[in-house]
Amino acid sequence: MNQLLLFDIDGTLVMTGGAGQRAMNRAFHDVFGVPDAFVGIDLAGRTDTSIVADAFARQRMSADASAVASFRARYLECLREEVPRPGHGKRVLPGIAPLLDALEPHPQTFLGLLTGNFADAAEVKLAHFDLWRYFRCGAFGEDAHDRNHLVPVALDRARGRGLPDHVDARHTVVIGDTPRDIACARAHGARVVAVATGEYKVDALKHADVVFADFSDTQAVLDAILDMGTVPRTWRGGQSPVSWRKRLGVEPSLPGKRRAADFEDREGHRAPFASESGEVSGRRDAGPRPR
Repeated sequence: MNQLLLFDIDGTLVMTGGAGQRAMNRAFHDVFGVPDAFVGIDLAGRTDTSIVADAFARQRMSADASAVASFRARYLECLREEVPRPGHGKRVLPGIAPLLDALEPHPQTFLGLLTGNFADAAEVKLAHFDLWRYFRCGAFGEDAHDRNHLVPVALDRARGRGLPDHVDARHTVVIGDTPRDIACARAHGARVVAVATGEYKVDALKHADVVFADFSDTQAVLDAILDMGTVPRTWRGGQSPVSWRKRLGVEPSLPGKRRAADFEDREGHRAPFASESGEVSGRRDAGPRPR
């Protein structure tokens, strides 16, 4: 194997219908008597460590180890109750199951997680959707305050689970749905596949190597990921997988010769991949996405 693939969870693999935020609000209220402590706090792409620190700071409370441990214990209890409940948009995101089915046994790839979730919260969320079983290890929200520090953690853990030593950050692909996923990868020279199934539009993710509107075209996503293990590093973002594969003399695997515009979704975003020029347009809406 010669690639480490690191998947984000919320907005990339699944949507939990707001279970994470509901559980955090419940836990903070139960432990400290403060309602709605996480309302208005930016969640997307951040570590739970930093999110919880913000909640304590907003209440002018000391985030000492004992207080944080009490919150985490109650949060996990609440999350186990909230995740099974119905929620708006709760689902495994398009194309994820067939993509993981194809990647998990592939001899080239090693699947891991890189997520802001605490490890036990990540397991609760993914186990509910029967996705936890695909991943051998990961880097999680308790491993660093800043997400940008998580790639080396994930690499070390993966090597402890059998990833060859020659696989380093240059052979790592971070797969996520926010600009913070992109920044995390870039901080260590890793590649990035972004997907606009969270709160950010395609335009806001243009600095990834490849941007997909969703992962519904399994073959196109596989081609983009696996070719990152062989495509020369001189390639840069700003082109769709079709254009860069043609430039390298590789025939695209997409059916026919469809134009990028043929993949526009109902919001006018290009799909399944695009890398648009111009200013980043930001999020789909003004509010934070429920985790």
